[in-house]
Amino acid sequence: MVRYLHKQCEASGWLNRQQCPDPSVVGVMIKRDVDQHSIHPPNLNPMTIEAVNSLDCGIAFTLASEITATLFRQMSPFQNEIIVQPQGIRIPIVESLQDVIYLASTKRLTGSACGVKKEKLILVWSDSVENILPHGAEMERLLLETVSCFPRF
Repeated sequence: MVRYLHKQCEASGWLNRQQCPDPSVVGVMIKRDVDQHSIHPPNLNPMTIEAVNSLDCGIAFTLASEITATLFRQMSPFQNEIIVQPQGIRIPIVESLQDVIYLASTKRLTGSACGVKKEKLILVWSDSVENILPHGAEMERLLLETVSCFPRF
């Protein structure tokens, strides 16, 4: 199942390793049991695995695409959230996967996605394997709206 979902995410352009400073952080994880996950690619960066484990979710993937690359180029270095208007949806932005681990372990990271500046990706998660692809498509749509609304200088 994890390889199938990985292929679906790749086909959608969501796992573009060229858009990340460290391509080893890009992948998909499905929780099978307590402390057991299916991971693809098998050599997924341990920091990504630990971040997803700390979220205690059913499934997660790292969204790295042309849209996320544009988003991080346009974002202020001090920005700590994205607000998608007119819906008012807030997507937190953290400095690194290490921050995801800390914030999730202290229950201060809520929602179903967050931006990670250092790794230049959006971590997307869900409790439902069936929901992850529609959730990823919705996240991509929201990010595209956000990128197209940034002021041009």
